[in-house]
Amino acid sequence: MQSFSIITLALFATKATLGFTTAPAFLIKQQQVMTTALQATRPDTAVLVEDALKATAAYGIESAEARVAWDIVEEADASDNSVATLPSMDEECSVEEQEAIDAKCEEYGRFLDELNSIRSSMSVLDDKNNKLSMVETLKNIKLKEPEASKVISSPELTEALEDARTATSKFGATSPEAALAWEAYEEIASSGLQNSMGVRLDEECDIESGQDICEAMDELQRVLPVMMAVASKN
Repeated sequence: MQSFSIITLALFATKATLGFTTAPAFLIKQQQVMTTALQATRPDTAVLVEDALKATAAYGIESAEARVAWDIVEEADASDNSVATLPSMDEECSVEEQEAIDAKCEEYGRFLDELNSIRSSMSVLDDKNNKLSMVETLKNIKLKEPEASKVISSPELTEALEDARTATSKFGATSPEAALAWEAYEEIASSGLQNSMGVRLDEECDIESGQDICEAMDELQRVLPVMMAVASKN
């Protein structure tokens, strides 16, 4: 019956953690079963266990009153050697040793199921809280704003961009005229950036600078696969 005392104490601790205002119905019923069994085998500690349960329910599992009450129960258990001769509920309820499970064992099984369910709920709650904590941490991270590089649009680049857009609108995105116009624009844009800044055009687009050039490059990347496919067929 010592295992019952430990499990019952664990359930009261779970109740305090989850914020129950009253003990669950199955726990109250199990307390009655346990108290009856204790009175039948160990009348000297049955009252002490009942007092400890009442103190735990009234003041909380971490209260001084509950700790003192359970200390008294443990001392009484330690002084009673008859506990070692009593079989545990796991042994009494072994399916292999019994053809049928009696009412007490069924109650014990439901009791363990409830305990496992509460433990699983607490595990899910802890995992959810950890995820929420991680989200809050990420929200508080201050990202450094990228420094915009200076990109000067030349008249040649502007003219090439207009020619490419006009060719695309007039002859179609897959036309040879549009392909040549966009290639010319790409050469001017890439050459200008490499000579003046020493970096690639797509690297500048990654840091959101040279807005007009980046938009044109995006459009080129969108239509270029189509143009290449048409060119390969011709």
